[in-house]
Amino acid sequence: MKTNYLRNRTYSNIGFRIIMGAFVALILLLIVYGDTLERMVADTVLGFLKPVFGASSSVKSSIESVGFALADKTRLQKENDDLREALDNLKGHIENLEITRKENEDLKIILGRQPDQKILANIVLVPPETMYGVFLVDAGSSDGVEVGMNVITPGSIFLGRVTEVFGHESRVGLVSNFGQETNVYLENSGISAILSGGGAEMMTASLPKDAPITVGERIFTASRIPYLVGFVEKAEHKSSDFFQTLVSRVPLNIWYLRSVLIIK
Repeated sequence: MKTNYLRNRTYSNIGFRIIMGAFVALILLLIVYGDTLERMVADTVLGFLKPVFGASSSVKSSIESVGFALADKTRLQKENDDLREALDNLKGHIENLEITRKENEDLKIILGRQPDQKILANIVLVPPETMYGVFLVDAGSSDGVEVGMNVITPGSIFLGRVTEVFGHESRVGLVSNFGQETNVYLENSGISAILSGGGAEMMTASLPKDAPITVGERIFTASRIPYLVGFVEKAEHKSSDFFQTLVSRVPLNIWYLRSVLIIK
């Protein structure tokens, strides 16, 4: 029993000495190689943390990209909705105009006045193959076309007038060309005006500054059968002026038209 106690005590002393020796050695290492060990530990820790921070930055970048994509998609969706609404409104205006035109023609027939006769013509050339604001159609003098005849779309939108006639072809000048003047009236107020071409598919009219003009109001030709010329885009005037300038534009892209109607 006494022998075992001495043996255990001896082992304890040896273990204590080993621990103390290791502790002293560690202190010596820190004193001698402190800077080197510090860098090693720092590099090791950073090596473990770098993938974590890298993943975090990647996740943040992905989240920001998704956010930008969603915002851009929302903006595009709104623009598409606005364009769709504007197109639906224009279709509604054209449908209403067609109904009004049909009613007028029916009334004229009842009263003994025949409706305007129309010549169907296909568009042959458009700018830049022709002069800007002028297009060529495949109906001419052989079809009864004459200079000065009005030209409309199949949807009854006024385009302009025939400016030159050949045997089987004619040139048509847009209502918005410089020098073109068209007698019109505003739908809501009934005010009459002369719409002058300003080029680049723009048109203007001079009206008294107190004339009631509504943006978006339809403008019609002051003719036996009214045809849509455009919409009021804006009205400009200065406080010192006695007149205001109405601004409108051709309400469609003529370069996508395939056919027109020439009014006899």
